[in-house]
Amino acid sequence: MKICIIMKSPKKNDDPLLDQLRNVISPFSDSIYLISPNFSGFLKIRDELRLKNGGNRGNVANYVPHGFKNLCVQLFITFEVLMNTDIYDLVLFYTGARSLFLPALASRLLGKKIVCIYTGSSYKQTLAKNQRFYASIGWCFEKVMLNLSDIIVVYAESCVKDFGLCPYINKIDIGHEHFVDLHRFMIEKSIGERENMVGFIGRLSGEKGILNFVTAIPKVLKTRGDVRFLIGGEGYLRGKIEESLKKWKLTDKVETMGWIPHDNLPKYLNDLKLLVIPSHTEAGPLIAFEAMACGTPVLGSRVGMMQDIIVSGKNGFLLENNSAECIAKNILEILDRKDLHEISENGRRTVEKNFTYEIAVKRYKEILESI
Repeated sequence: MKICIIMKSPKKNDDPLLDQLRNVISPFSDSIYLISPNFSGFLKIRDELRLKNGGNRGNVANYVPHGFKNLCVQLFITFEVLMNTDIYDLVLFYTGARSLFLPALASRLLGKKIVCIYTGSSYKQTLAKNQRFYASIGWCFEKVMLNLSDIIVVYAESCVKDFGLCPYINKIDIGHEHFVDLHRFMIEKSIGERENMVGFIGRLSGEKGILNFVTAIPKVLKTRGDVRFLIGGEGYLRGKIEESLKKWKLTDKVETMGWIPHDNLPKYLNDLKLLVIPSHTEAGPLIAFEAMACGTPVLGSRVGMMQDIIVSGKNGFLLENNSAECIAKNILEILDRKDLHEISENGRRTVEKNFTYEIAVKRYKEILESI
């Protein structure tokens, strides 16, 4: 099986999502080819992301007005699809590629099989930036993609309704490429040995609910002054977050880490007593299950796989809503619980049961071989 992955440009060699996908599909693929806005080339298992042929041609998208950026990206990727048609027979549209209908149309005309891996709602993500017009246009593009796809892969049954995919139920398969390296992500410090540190680790953008989390911090500290906070990640809201922390004089209580390399995540997760994921929309996220593997309880929104995997009060916690008031109330209640050790261990067992490499490979092999 010769597979082509189309996705948004990996910004770093350390791209855990791309690494997971290529690790999962490598055992049953003859070759893996990647096309993204800035690069194209063959991927080899466990190699660094050194891609050939594409160079920086896709960088033209960085120098044009926003309204034309999507078109430039689509044209670049479509060109790559047409130029490399002999080296793949199956196309996976992955993160950031759900609205790329021109490459999908080109792939269909070339007789290639198309799989759309639905990793989140672009419509909700764009709405979180208060860009309703672009959200509507993007959803129209996504509908074209969905109609062109042979299979639509979603991570959990709950995602079908959340992402508005009910009209496409006949071509939907449930599966995910997420697996956790249980030898790296493990409990190194018991929950009782950890300080009262609450964290957020992820992209600092509107759909992740990060501003709600930041607004919840002073509400928690008003009741409990012994709590510290960690924010790890990069994104367009970082400046606004840092301004708010300075304005509220919270910089001594909140550590902002910036991007945390994936290899360093286990250390930080083992320092946390609670990881908060207050997203407006999600498909996973992987960080939730990596945290659970480290014995770190997760407090998450009722979105994506979290609502299917987490049983509130048993192996983690689910928010009633992701308002700052609700986040603060839950943090305070959780830190006062006497059964956090049991919840920590239950979270680890849940990941051991559901997120092994073997399970992910078996399911993806079934999905891709079905077409």
